[in-house]
Amino acid sequence: MRRLLIALMLVLMVAFSNSAQAQSTPQAHPGQPVKTIKIGKVRFSYYDVPETVAASATFYVNGSEVTAHNRNFVGLMVYFGNRGKNLITPSVVQFMLDATTYRDGCKYKDNHHLIISVDNQILISSDLSAQQISDTGKRCIELYTFEMPYEQFVQLVNARKVEMRLGSKELKFTEDYLKALRTMRDGIGRY
Repeated sequence: MRRLLIALMLVLMVAFSNSAQAQSTPQAHPGQPVKTIKIGKVRFSYYDVPETVAASATFYVNGSEVTAHNRNFVGLMVYFGNRGKNLITPSVVQFMLDATTYRDGCKYKDNHHLIISVDNQILISSDLSAQQISDTGKRCIELYTFEMPYEQFVQLVNARKVEMRLGSKELKFTEDYLKALRTMRDGIGRY
């Protein structure tokens, strides 16, 4: 599952490279990174042509990697990057939610409102736009993307408590996830 999310991240990076934020999001590469530094759940990936670096982290905010092949889950990928050899402060941080359900239809298609609260204050309240919905009858994969300004990302990273809700489902956001996001932030200028 992690490989699928990483592959999806690369596809999304191509899409986002054409957006107004192109200067802060690396272009995807057909091959694998030439170098990867892994620290816990975080990967700092380096590419050759063009020379780029990206930071990413993937979490299961509902479900787990062990049960993802046959049970409902919501995965969250967080990433940013830039051209060059070293990570610089991005203007925005990209997020992708992968909501996969089995035999239940598309669980969030009709209610994909996301709320993220930090320390009991709402940081984000937004209806997400679906990047892709694939429903085979046996499995539905819903991919939603959103971005947040780097300043809001810093608020998220510095929070003591984070709560997430997608539709009517509360999602877990553990201290381990915050630790990973702090590692991403601390990698700026370092990796």
